[in-house]
Amino acid sequence: MEMTSNKRIEANTEKIWNALNDTEVLKASMPGCESFEATGENTFQAKITAKVGPVKARFTFKVNL
Repeated sequence: MEMTSNKRIEANTEKIWNALNDTEVLKASMPGCESFEATGENTFQAKITAKVGPVKARFTFKVNL
């Protein structure tokens, strides 16, 4: 599965760049994210738990910035 999203952020470039390089900020931006760890330069692994009705699932994502 590939997911892509775009959003315009009203902030200066330095503030955005710093946030994109802060794993805690990135983790907090993903609902259900349990872990978000760097695996390489601009590459991360995220573990997210999602629940829909009675079904609960855990997913592991590769994130490239």
